[in-house]
Amino acid sequence: MKLRLLRPRDLALALRGLARRRPGEAEEYLDAHPEHWASLVEADPHDAADILEALEDAAAADLVSGLDAEAAADVLEEMQDAAAADKSRNTASWFFLSASARTLFTSRTRS
Repeated sequence: MKLRLLRPRDLALALRGLARRRPGEAEEYLDAHPEHWASLVEADPHDAADILEALEDAAAADLVSGLDAEAAADVLEEMQDAAAADKSRNTASWFFLSASARTLFTSRTRS
């Protein structure tokens, strides 16, 4: 049997579609495969942001909380402002992570 691994971009497209159609299944997949989430965030923060926008607030907060501050800032920076604000309003931990990541992003752009 030949095993074919998905490239990060192919994985991102598949997960983004799954997250939009069946967010619970996408969350379960990402929880079971944290290494895929980490490689996706590293390869394309914009695609990772699209996936987070499609998930429930608590699931998105859990995924972001597993990232280092710089990776979290990169993903949050890519989110649409309305989605990021909505997530921040609805989840206390998301708000804390957003504030921390935005502080890091602001300090990176000033230097």
